[in-house]
Amino acid sequence: MKALGWLIAVSALLITVPRYASVFSGIDDTYLTALGMGILLAGGAAYIFHAWARTKRRDAWMLLVAFGLNLLYEPFIIAPFVLARLWGLDLAGAMSRGYAVFWSVIVAAAPVVLVGGVVLAISFQRDKRPQSDRKAKVVASPPRYVCDFPGCLFAARTQNGLNAHKRAHKPTTKVDTVATETKGE
Repeated sequence: MKALGWLIAVSALLITVPRYASVFSGIDDTYLTALGMGILLAGGAAYIFHAWARTKRRDAWMLLVAFGLNLLYEPFIIAPFVLARLWGLDLAGAMSRGYAVFWSVIVAAAPVVLVGGVVLAISFQRDKRPQSDRKAKVVASPPRYVCDFPGCLFAARTQNGLNAHKRAHKPTTKVDTVATETKGE
């Protein structure tokens, strides 16, 4: 089942990364930058969500906020590209001048917002313990109660455990008592 989840996640990235690459190739002459932006935005959001899903920390809500911010700007970046394809226009032709300015600000801010979320996710991945368990606990070794019966090597964690064990060494019937006394002579 885990493999199916990864297959679906990779399939989603195979759809999203080329879209981002196409969007950014319309504004950047270097295809490598456009491809990198597609991998960064789609893969980064997936990484943040994965970190949130795996953490048990109480402050995991911060990862959801980072993921939500990334979800918030994605439609603003992708929608003009989709409309331009639908209408047969170039990217700039699908936007008004005011929206083009707004879109440019979103595009410029998106990687910075995403990197902040990814760095936060990395810090959550590094410390896998819940927040309440992060304080160092000094654990003293428990005292051992050793059986003093000759030849017995039993050690108990508690005095009650040792007492229960010692009952096994005591004779329970008159015949056992006689047998034990004759062995000792």
